[in-house]
Amino acid sequence: MNEKNKNINEKIEEKKFNQEGKEKDVGKQKGDVDVFFPIPEFINTIHGERIIIPIMNLKKEFEIGHAITRIIKKIPDFKDLNLRALQPETITKMLPALMETAPEELTFMASTILEKDKEWIEEQLDLDVLMDLLIPFFLRVLKKLASKITKFEGQLDSLKL
Repeated sequence: MNEKNKNINEKIEEKKFNQEGKEKDVGKQKGDVDVFFPIPEFINTIHGERIIIPIMNLKKEFEIGHAITRIIKKIPDFKDLNLRALQPETITKMLPALMETAPEELTFMASTILEKDKEWIEEQLDLDVLMDLLIPFFLRVLKKLASKITKFEGQLDSLKL
């Protein structure tokens, strides 16, 4: 293992420790999305370079949320998507429409997550790497929205307005 990959692996281990510590502090438990679609810690570019995936912050989540909203507006099938019964096959089935109507948004999301410019994304990633990067984030955002909506619906019901 060369020195550069060794340093990257050390940073990945440090990132794991920081995330695990944060999760323990707030008592966060892993849900289905976390187990079946874990956020990758690094990606390998098509040229063999290993890139650490930076930790998501609120600004990035908002930017990705805006991009998802733009995609939803572009693809009519999203209106019928049942967030509570979201299955990997559903997303896989929609991938052709996503790739036809939303390549700019997908590139934007990858650029936001990796903190790299559009040209870098287009030259360093291929479709497999892009999907491995985006699908876990995409599902996580949708799952977060669905769980929060469900939580607040329950609170509204209890108010008996």
